[in-house]
Amino acid sequence: MDWLKVIVDYHDEWLSIVRSFGEKTYSEDLVQETYLRLHRSKAIDKVIVNGKPNRAFMYVALRNNYITFVREKSKAHKVSIDKIKRLPAHDEISEIYIANDRLENRIKKEISQWHWYDRELFTLYLNTGKSMRKLSAETNISLSSIANTIKNCKAKLREKFSEDFEDYKNKDYSKL
Repeated sequence: MDWLKVIVDYHDEWLSIVRSFGEKTYSEDLVQETYLRLHRSKAIDKVIVNGKPNRAFMYVALRNNYITFVREKSKAHKVSIDKIKRLPAHDEISEIYIANDRLENRIKKEISQWHWYDRELFTLYLNTGKSMRKLSAETNISLSSIANTIKNCKAKLREKFSEDFEDYKNKDYSKL
């Protein structure tokens, strides 16, 4: 990474170039991003000429990075908090989240009351996202035991929370 040492020695010069483009706030970030892009593009032989940085190449690299930044920045639209508050769906969205939390907390409470084997195996299955076969291989528990336990746990949850889930799907959050 000798090329990086040579380039970094002129860091203040690169910063002043980016600032001359009009970017004061993110100039440091743009220079750092340019370093990363140069490293990824393997353009090191163009950056260093006779042991010194190629200022013209760095200028173009910084300018291109700045232009990309400006384009991406212009795509992001800022919305004031007042506009968000005036949206009619704002209350409905928060109501959805509250209902979702209620239902999730009830399910978690139910799971916490199960036998430790069922509880641990079911939460392991849910949280890891691994297949039953993979869990079987990693835990040395038979595949049929895992499959039956997961099936029974799902049936318990369906039996206990089917009405609540229907209320949630039908947006009848007051019944939760």
